[in-house]
Amino acid sequence: MERWGHLTVYHLPTFQAVTHLWIDRDTPTLDTHPSLSVDRFRFIRIAPNEWFIMIDRRRAMKTMAVGVVGLASLLPSLGSSLLTGGPQHATAQTPIHLYPVPPSLMLHSSEGINTDDLNGFLPVLIRHLQHDGYQGFTYSQWLTLMMQDQSPPAKPIIVSIDDLTMAKGGPTFSTFVAMHDIFIANNFPITLAVVNRLDLPQDPERWAIVRGWVDEGNVELASHTNHHINFNNRDGSPRTDLTSTDYDEEIAVSALHIGDTTGIPVRTLITPYGSGFERSTQTIHPAVVKQCQEVGIKYVVGLPDGRRPIQCEVVRDTATVIYLGRTKPPTGNKTANGVKFELNLWYEHDYAPYLIH
Repeated sequence: MERWGHLTVYHLPTFQAVTHLWIDRDTPTLDTHPSLSVDRFRFIRIAPNEWFIMIDRRRAMKTMAVGVVGLASLLPSLGSSLLTGGPQHATAQTPIHLYPVPPSLMLHSSEGINTDDLNGFLPVLIRHLQHDGYQGFTYSQWLTLMMQDQSPPAKPIIVSIDDLTMAKGGPTFSTFVAMHDIFIANNFPITLAVVNRLDLPQDPERWAIVRGWVDEGNVELASHTNHHINFNNRDGSPRTDLTSTDYDEEIAVSALHIGDTTGIPVRTLITPYGSGFERSTQTIHPAVVKQCQEVGIKYVVGLPDGRRPIQCEVVRDTATVIYLGRTKPPTGNKTANGVKFELNLWYEHDYAPYLIH
């Protein structure tokens, strides 16, 4: 048999590679495989007779009616044309721009102690990020890349730090200052998740400091709700004891206060405890979506899942709110090396496969 090309099979919805094999011209039906790659082209099935055929880093062709014979019959006609740069004969295609989701790390002030110690958690973590070639972004910076249809960077990372408050008497503000300083000094933009606590007196000096960070361009302020509220029941479903007024106060009021104080509209809601997202249905709670739409929030950032590539056309729809996940220092290995492992795992399984060269 003549070997036609190397093939990587991916599993949906995880998009993780499960096997590697060679394809020849006599390969039998491949209908059982939800996704595969041949040479630099990736074939992702989205329905029994629908596939995305990835052409380069950002473009895909949606191919209809692959049919019962499967993808094997498609490869010699469509694949050889693509590989040779000849005419593309796929049936009825519209370019679909897919954008991979970058590794995103959640931190807290507890990870910001001893920033002056070269062997402390953050200094070691930053050295790992630099050594591995990561480039920092905020969520709003990442949104701008997608809105402008720019090519995804080779190895990005989004770092967010939760629970910043400018309420008077908050004990961790100085730690946030130290964490800000070390990240920015090493050219890593950060997203700070703000718990407003508007029921408490606000500290104008703290707000002035943070507003200066935002003005410098490498700090994004996200809403972390007004009172650090959990939107979930134990099973992940929406809490039934929360009213529309509660959602308004926790999301809309929080975001508008941050935007009015800094002059920069809030585009990201980082939910406490990763709540507001139901894993069983892979959906954001409707009440959360409604509040985000009303104030222009584009991203709801939680913890689980949220790593699948995003269609840029969806991002440009002003009514669409997108869910993104994060990783965190792993339980039992809350070290810089442990974080490095988690980030590289995300990059290798959920980001790099969509950078098609």
